Amino acid sequence: MGNDQDCQIKGIKTIQLKMHNGTIRILEDVQCVLDLTKSLILVGVLDSKGYRVTVECGVLKVVRGAFVAMKGIRKGNLYFLDGSLVTS
Repeated sequence: MGNDQDCQIKGIKTIQLKMHNGTIRILEDVQCVLDLTKSLILVGVLDSKGYRVTVECGVLKVVRGAFVAMKGIRKGNLYFLDGSLVTS
């Protein structure tokens, strides 16, 4: 963490993300950390799962094969997913 504190992982699950165009994407093995106030997607984890991440002109694209799986927009020094978490 940015403050050198450890956070406990409360569980691991699969989540669904609804992209800006209505497409549902599934992320598996997501670690649930209750102490975080924002959800984070780690680029290194995406890379290890076979995704390619590119950044150009303030737009982050997560690509797998020939399709864009996710997009994010830069706000300050962070990229925000152009979509939302699907809740059930």
